[in-house]
Amino acid sequence: MFGLGYFPYAPGTITSIVTVVVWALLPNPDLANKIFLLVVVALLGLFASHKAVAELSDPDPSCVVIDEVAGQLVALSMLPHTASGMILSLLLFRFFDIRKPWFIADLEKLPGGLGIMADDVVAGMLAGFLGQIIFLI
Repeated sequence: MFGLGYFPYAPGTITSIVTVVVWALLPNPDLANKIFLLVVVALLGLFASHKAVAELSDPDPSCVVIDEVAGQLVALSMLPHTASGMILSLLLFRFFDIRKPWFIADLEKLPGGLGIMADDVVAGMLAGFLGQIIFLI
């Protein structure tokens, strides 16, 4: 992710913020384009993170932040393409990614890149679902 994983402070949060900013600059994608983007990022992330785990001999290298991009995109795609939707997706995704409820934390135990990607994608889904409820209220 263009070196964001090497940012000295909170690389995951910085990557999520950059993802939201890039999303804000894009026109509101339709559902098919959202799904296509999510699948491409998830597959690239799975491949890249699996390779990083093998090369770095680390089960969850902090320099790998493509998982934050994938999870943040999931949350963004589930909420309105508005400033409030984007800010809410950022806050909720970072909350669930950092706090990791037990069922999300358990996903980190999956092998290789799958363990890196799965917890963030599920955190993004949870953030998106909760965000939808907040917008309904």
